[in-house]
Amino acid sequence: YFFTNMTVRVPLQNTSKYSTDFVYSFGYDDWHPGTFSLVYGNYNDNNRFFPETGAQKTRFEQGSWTFGYKFTLPKTVESALLINNDDALVCQVGYSYVPRYYSDASSTIKDNKNSLLGSCGYTLQQHYFLRLSAFYYPYKNQQQPWNYDYTYSFGYTSGYAGGSWSIYYGNYTGTRYPWRQNANANFSSGTINLSWNLPL
Repeated sequence: YFFTNMTVRVPLQNTSKYSTDFVYSFGYDDWHPGTFSLVYGNYNDNNRFFPETGAQKTRFEQGSWTFGYKFTLPKTVESALLINNDDALVCQVGYSYVPRYYSDASSTIKDNKNSLLGSCGYTLQQHYFLRLSAFYYPYKNQQQPWNYDYTYSFGYTSGYAGGSWSIYYGNYTGTRYPWRQNANANFSSGTINLSWNLPL
């Protein structure tokens, strides 16, 4: 369950200056309930293969370290929520730490960003899936305009072996709860992803 991952993005049209060239992550992540995970992820918009003169290709210290624990709901609750016997519902709680982060309010780099998270993922008939995640920032001033209160995704995957494919919608665009002063849903700002796993 140790892994490393890198995604390279090649735009097919002109994109925003905030679009990144690549993202990467690594760590330990066991998908079974009752297990712990520790994952580092860097999805910053300053990940560039060819940065401006004097700039770094990536800023490792601005990535996030997330410690999580996966679990299942009590059997009585799970049985009431599952549609089919072979469906699955796995949840996770976690803590995320970012050593250095960019503050929009002061246009400066600040230290030690903290957040808590909770999420649940439902798999229907081993192919269809829905995931909801919620985030809480103990220090309110650390939440930036692009930091979401919640995220969600849903879609279909044919499997996880080589030659399988998937299509899903995901929204990670600074969504806010309805009762927040800056409430938004930004459904149209989500992304539709189509992918295929190369058989090796």
